[in-house]
Amino acid sequence: MLALDKLYASELDQIKEEVQASDALAQYLEEEEESFYLEMRNQFEPRIFALYEQVAKENPLQLMSFERYLLDEGYEGLFLPKILGYAVLRGEISENYKYLVSQDQFRAILLEICNSANFEILSKRIGQTVQLGFALSSDIWVTSLIETIVNKRVKSFLMTQKMPEYRIFENRRALHFRYNKQFKGEIFSSASFPKTFGEFQVMHLPLRHFLLERAMMEDVDNSSILPHIKAFLKLDEIQGNEKLIYILMIFGKYFSYNKSIKNLLSTSIDASMKADEGFDKKWFAYLDELYIKGVEISADNAKKSMDLVGDKNDLFKKYYELIKVISSKGINEEKTIEAVKGFHSSYEGLSKQNVALRTAIYRVFEVEMKDLAPLQYASFFNVFKQMIPYVESFRNQRFNQNLKDLCLKFVRSCIRTFTDKRGRDYQDVKKFVATNFVDIGFMKDKEVVALFKTKRKKKPE
Repeated sequence: MLALDKLYASELDQIKEEVQASDALAQYLEEEEESFYLEMRNQFEPRIFALYEQVAKENPLQLMSFERYLLDEGYEGLFLPKILGYAVLRGEISENYKYLVSQDQFRAILLEICNSANFEILSKRIGQTVQLGFALSSDIWVTSLIETIVNKRVKSFLMTQKMPEYRIFENRRALHFRYNKQFKGEIFSSASFPKTFGEFQVMHLPLRHFLLERAMMEDVDNSSILPHIKAFLKLDEIQGNEKLIYILMIFGKYFSYNKSIKNLLSTSIDASMKADEGFDKKWFAYLDELYIKGVEISADNAKKSMDLVGDKNDLFKKYYELIKVISSKGINEEKTIEAVKGFHSSYEGLSKQNVALRTAIYRVFEVEMKDLAPLQYASFFNVFKQMIPYVESFRNQRFNQNLKDLCLKFVRSCIRTFTDKRGRDYQDVKKFVATNFVDIGFMKDKEVVALFKTKRKKKPE
């Protein structure tokens, strides 16, 4: 957690002074009416949020210090419910949807809210947040936190947020998914760079996820991160560690950096290759993960990868040359189709490089169809026809199923839109699916009939 820059701290101090001098606070303290607190919130929280966004874009490693700065009681609890949500979502979770490490930031913010004179008002905005934070935490951690609370009303509130239903994995996962959607588009990821091997063992997962999120963001400045990644890459004790490979890939492919950092990256990759005979398999497995997560597939990123690993391994060179062809010429060109077929046929179907290649091709189709509206079904027909040579070349069930699901999602949107079953639009889509989906093996005739069959409405009893 980096210290907050004086410029940001000064602006926060100015806001705090204005809060304390505001008429809304004076009226709230005198009359204790919630409406005056809401007036104060509407007046100052947008300014705090704007400054938070600025720090998130320019100096993300200072975000947690920014949040701690707001724990000063002079801010009257403003913006605390928001940063409580950020703290809950920032924590690294396991496949079982439990925190891998106890969340000190979540604890600190929650305790400040619990001890605030404005708790009754603030508590109305944190119920679901606390439920999720408690669900992701261990029972021992939650019990320990609640035991520190003296006020009976506050303690009772916290105990009611410990929901038995979230002991069930599926319910925790569903809650996390729903809650996460509320923060879509907001920037709050942060991390710390390890300075020792021991710290690296604990912090490598949140660090790589932080870097991945930054890599996928637009309109952010990552220059403040570079000195820290440089110092990180100089740590001798982590060189050759397999946990470093993913981080090297994310930073090397998707960030801008100078020659000195590039040399450090190259040195770290060399060390990992020498230390791990399965380096290439891990690299392609991680690459497949990144494609699935939705990272950009571009000629520029392929060139960066080529510069880092292309001259070290013939397989990497061939793969990234192919990605450059796919990115620059598109997937409908005959040259691209033949190049992909040639590469794919040179290796076993389940090899990591072929798995990554198939995912890369799928991602291209996914991007092409992302914004297609039902009225653009003619464009969908063209995209579908581009899929055929890849289906025939790969002959892979997972690839075919992913494409099928992608296409069916669009077709179902057409069925919902074109309600006139005799209309031209509906009939065009139906005829195309009946012929082409069956020919390519996506569906059987009976399945097509069922897809377009009009469901009868139940008669009222």
